[in-house]
Amino acid sequence: MSYKSYQCKECGHEKEIDTNHYGECYSWGNYNTCPSCPPYKRPNTWVCTAEVPKDGWVPEPWTKAEIKIKKD
Repeated sequence: MSYKSYQCKECGHEKEIDTNHYGECYSWGNYNTCPSCPPYKRPNTWVCTAEVPKDGWVPEPWTKAEIKIKKD
């Protein structure tokens, strides 16, 4: 784990976040929320702007779950 530079995907606000990877990270409740975005823009997605080292881990970005309702 180390602090890396991240930028809010919505507004561009920059801050350092302590992560174990170099990919996107996300706010949870009030944790890691963007102070520049209004509450209705949550959850926030943060994009790592730090240079990825040769052995750095970049996980795949999360996707939104799609709920399908079966109609009889």
